[in-house]
Amino acid sequence: MGGWTIFCMISGVAANGGPETFLDGGGNDEEIQTLASKLAEHLSAVNSGNAGFLPQEEIESTLIEALEEDPIPPSMSSWCEEVVVFGQFYDEEQEDYLPGLRFCSLYVGHGSFASVRTEDGDCESENEELMITDEPLAFMDSRCWHYLLSWLDLPPRRDGETPAPFHEELWTVINLKGRKTGDFIHLNYGSEVTNAWGQYSTYLLENCEMDNVVGEMCLEGLPHLSSSLSQGLRGAELRPALLDDFQTWAFESPDLWPSWTDEIKQLAIHSFHAGPSEPASSPTFSSLPLELLMDILTQLSVIDVFNLSSTCKVMHHNITHDDFLPILLRDMIQHGSLRWLKPCHLVEDEVKDANEELASWIPGDGHSQDPLQDLRFPFLTFVRYCYVECYSMRNRRRLWRIIKELEGWIVAYRLGKDT
Repeated sequence: MGGWTIFCMISGVAANGGPETFLDGGGNDEEIQTLASKLAEHLSAVNSGNAGFLPQEEIESTLIEALEEDPIPPSMSSWCEEVVVFGQFYDEEQEDYLPGLRFCSLYVGHGSFASVRTEDGDCESENEELMITDEPLAFMDSRCWHYLLSWLDLPPRRDGETPAPFHEELWTVINLKGRKTGDFIHLNYGSEVTNAWGQYSTYLLENCEMDNVVGEMCLEGLPHLSSSLSQGLRGAELRPALLDDFQTWAFESPDLWPSWTDEIKQLAIHSFHAGPSEPASSPTFSSLPLELLMDILTQLSVIDVFNLSSTCKVMHHNITHDDFLPILLRDMIQHGSLRWLKPCHLVEDEVKDANEELASWIPGDGHSQDPLQDLRFPFLTFVRYCYVECYSMRNRRRLWRIIKELEGWIVAYRLGKDT
């Protein structure tokens, strides 16, 4: 162990942001031809049983057209505007290295950050490299740091324990975990970031061998490209499918709140039309008072909630009823398992920006000071759109999952268990 890490320990994204181009070098003709050829070969093989699927030569031709203009949007390449760096910093008064954290506004490269300030806002240095020890130095995008502080649910510290600042405790946990795994940190970032450790990722052809990249993605079968080609989409129309199959949503800025659009209107779910319930023949989970049922369900994932609603007619009626489901989803967002959909008050302007966009979801004049508290808000449509369609919210959910994994490490440490 030792040395600098160059990726945000929560998002897995490099300090200078995500990839700027889909192809290494910006995508010259040879690169485009090579990638299109390899993808066409794979798509032809996995769809060999589909008699109506395009011949391999036509697939290659239309993929070349799709790749000729880079599909990576700017919001995926430059969202790390400020980072939080923490580790062992030199203290002139103590003449020693002490645990701490610094906010830095710029990543210079090769382990160097500029415009450094302390947590209380005091400016320490500008355009100077931080002084650190040989211990691993971690950083997070500042929003990830604030999400971490907002989303963690931690038990109290053990009796008699002298409380250390949270960043020192986190630093201890990370180092303990690193010594056990042989890595600095070993969170599950997902297939989208795992192998490259901040050098974007293997499938984006950035600093990687093309054969390995395409091989990684071929394991997934490229379902979005297959489906889009089958639907008759060609050329530039295939770019969204490319972004989906290459999972570039993992680099999308996690605070781009969706506005109501005609596209979302087509996806709107107005009601489950729950039929009359049948009384339970004996005391069961479904016969719990609705208030208690609500408290339990808010802590389940939304997928588990709908799975539970399919177990019997009574549960289906209780959960999907128009007088219950909107309140349940609202409470899940406010203080339950969907809390990642709630704007974070610690991030500057996030609440204001989110409310401005989400107000457009309110029927009528759209006026609401807090749309996610307003029962006129179409919660079911919103949750579905954020899970499936919205890149930014999908990435936000990924960050929630990673933070919850890290939470497990911290809880184990506080309870005196092996991390």
